[in-house]
Amino acid sequence: MIPVETLEEKIARVIAEHVDLAPYDPAWPARFRAEREHLRACLPAELLGRIEHFGSTAVPGLRAKPIVDMLVEVHDLEATRERIAPILEAQGYDSFWRATHGEDGPPYYAWFIKRGADGERTHHIHMVEPHFEHWERLLFRDHLIAHPEVAEAYARLKDELVERTGGDRIAYTEAKTEFVRDVTARARAEAADRAARAADAVRPGRRLRFYDELAAWWPLISPPSEYAEEAALFARTILREAAGTPRSLLELGSGGGHNASHLKSRFDMVLVDASPAMLEVSRALNPECEHVEGDMRTVRLGRRFDAVFVHDAIGYMTTLADLRRAVETAWLHCAPGGVALFVPDATRESFSPSTDHGGSDAGGRGVRYLEWTSDPDPDDSTYVVDYAFLLRERDGSVRAEHERHLEGLFARADWLRVLEDAGFRASAQPVVLADLDPGEMEMFVGRRP
Repeated sequence: MIPVETLEEKIARVIAEHVDLAPYDPAWPARFRAEREHLRACLPAELLGRIEHFGSTAVPGLRAKPIVDMLVEVHDLEATRERIAPILEAQGYDSFWRATHGEDGPPYYAWFIKRGADGERTHHIHMVEPHFEHWERLLFRDHLIAHPEVAEAYARLKDELVERTGGDRIAYTEAKTEFVRDVTARARAEAADRAARAADAVRPGRRLRFYDELAAWWPLISPPSEYAEEAALFARTILREAAGTPRSLLELGSGGGHNASHLKSRFDMVLVDASPAMLEVSRALNPECEHVEGDMRTVRLGRRFDAVFVHDAIGYMTTLADLRRAVETAWLHCAPGGVALFVPDATRESFSPSTDHGGSDAGGRGVRYLEWTSDPDPDDSTYVVDYAFLLRERDGSVRAEHERHLEGLFARADWLRVLEDAGFRASAQPVVLADLDPGEMEMFVGRRP
C-alpha cells in the first residue's frame, strides 16, 4: 500500500525544495499559454475569469526560478475548493489552502504546484478572487518590463540572496519582500498618477461627452463614407489571415458603426461598445447587426467568432494591464483558426505630434473640428488628443465645444508580446491607405492556433 502523505509532510517536502535561478528562457511565455489553455479546458468555465502570467518568468530577459507563476481569477474560492481542487489534485498537482499574509489567518487562497516528469516544479498557480491584493503583483511585473534598469537591479538582488540564503526557499522569499514592496508602491503611485491625468483629460465623472451627448454629431464629424477604403483593407486582411472562410465577426469598441457599415456585407457582425449613445447611432446605421453594450476589457458573450476586430477604440487602453485585458477578451471570443485584428492610431515608433481638421454638413446641421495630438510626457504610455468642435444647429446657431482625450501609446514589441502572451501568433503589418505615408501606421494581427 502506498503511504498517504499528510498535510504536514507535504508542507515540509515543499519547503525543503531549494531555490535555483536560471537565465531567461524564451519558452516561458509559451509554457504559460499552454497551461492556461489546459486550465480552461479542464476546469469549470463559469468559475474562471482572467488568467495572467506574473513573476520573474513574465519579464523578458530576467533571471528567474524556472517556474511559471500564474494568477487565476476565480469567482468563488469555496467553489474552487470543492470543484477545482479535486480535478487538479487528480492530475498530480500539489494543492494548498494558503494564507495571504504570514503563516496563518485569512484571507486564504488556493495555491497549486505543477511538476514535470522529473518531479521538478514547472508552474505555481495562484487562484484568488477579483478583490484580492494579489492583483497588485501585475503592477510589479509591468513596472519591471517598463523599466529595464529596475529589472536589472532586481536580478542582482536575487543572485545575491540565493548565495546569502544558500537557496533556502523561505529565507530567499522573505529577503526579497522589501524590494518588491518598494517597487510595487512606486508602480502604484505611477498608476494613480496616470489615473489622475486620465481624469483630467475628461470632464468630471470621467464621462467623454464625445461619446455621450455629442454622439449624435458623430456621422457629421466622421462620415461613414470615409471608412470605405480602410474597411476594405481590414476585410482583406481578415480573409487572408484566417483559416478557412470567416463569416462571423465580433467588433469590440464599434462606436458609431462606421466600419461595420462596410464590413457587414461580408460578415455576420456583433457590435460591442461601452457607450449607449454610440450604440444608438450605430443601430440607426446598421439595424441588421446585433448590438451589445459592454467594455472590451470585461465583456463576455459566451460565444466564439471566426474573427475579432478592434479599431481605434483600442487607444483608450492606456496601460499595458488594460491592453492585456482587451486582448484576452479577443482571445476568448476568437475561434481556433480565427484571427484578431487590432488597429491602433499609433505606436511608440510611429507617433508624431499632429493636427487634423474636418467636418461635414447634412440635414441642416454642420460640424467643423480641429484635432490636436501631442505627447506631453514621452516617458509614459499615453498621449493627448484635444478636440475643438464648432457645432451648427438647424436654426443657424453655433456653439463651441472642447474635450481632451487620453490615449494609450505602446511600442511595437509591447503589442507583439501582449498578443503572444494571450496565445495568438502575432505579426505587425503596415496599414496601406491612400492618405497615409509609408510606415505611418501599423496594424497587429493575431492568429489563434
